[in-house]
Amino acid sequence: MLTETNAERFSIDKFIAGCLSLDWLDIHLRCQNIEVWAESITVSTKDPEYLIKERERVSFIQFIEQFCFIITKKNIAAKPRGMSNANFLKVKPIVEKLVNAGDLKKDWLALYEKQQ
Repeated sequence: MLTETNAERFSIDKFIAGCLSLDWLDIHLRCQNIEVWAESITVSTKDPEYLIKERERVSFIQFIEQFCFIITKKNIAAKPRGMSNANFLKVKPIVEKLVNAGDLKKDWLALYEKQQ
């Protein structure tokens, strides 16, 4: 049984922090596993906070999908559709790490220069 609160379970910051020590393959696998996990969670409609919890879950899944787009090597460097500027900036340390490791093209870093 999960004991984390929804805010902890669906924390983008916690997800990003967990990726900082991983290589590309492990980040990619983590991304896929977490997406499957988050999609499998159900929130009881009888729960008084159903809408809040479901909104958090769906927002987290959307972020994971957007993040997966970024780390997919075959994709061109483009900010994922619907990703907020705040979330795009949050993943910058991971993008920098993957570019430095040769896993992503340097074009990704140019996107961050345009953000500033």
